[in-house]
Amino acid sequence: MPQDTWDARLARAVGENVQRFRKDQREPLSALALSEITRTLGHPLHRSVIAKLEAGLRASVSVGDILVLARALNVPPLALVAPLDLPVPVEVLPGVERTPWEALDWFEGEWNAQPGSADPLDTAAWRRSTFAFD
Repeated sequence: MPQDTWDARLARAVGENVQRFRKDQREPLSALALSEITRTLGHPLHRSVIAKLEAGLRASVSVGDILVLARALNVPPLALVAPLDLPVPVEVLPGVERTPWEALDWFEGEWNAQPGSADPLDTAAWRRSTFAFD
């Protein structure tokens, strides 16, 4: 069992969502069928990797894994990290929970924190520092 790190918690959340979307297909996919789809997409994930991810036994999950799994399941990548259809908090940074909709705002660069805020997701401050040359 992986340690209780943020990476492991994120991998568990992604695994739960992969399993949910895999089984919620019009014709549910087996882990083996999902594995085959990832192979055809050019980023093969073995059935055992998918099973460990869904069981919460992976210590982390890569961005590449998230992207290929999302494509294979025909869902937006964010749905594997922060599914908008579930009203549960999402740990967007270690120890920082937000609603899925706030996570979406952050992914899109639309976080509404006030300038000068101590909020770790203060994208307004990020934009000021990143785009100062504009």
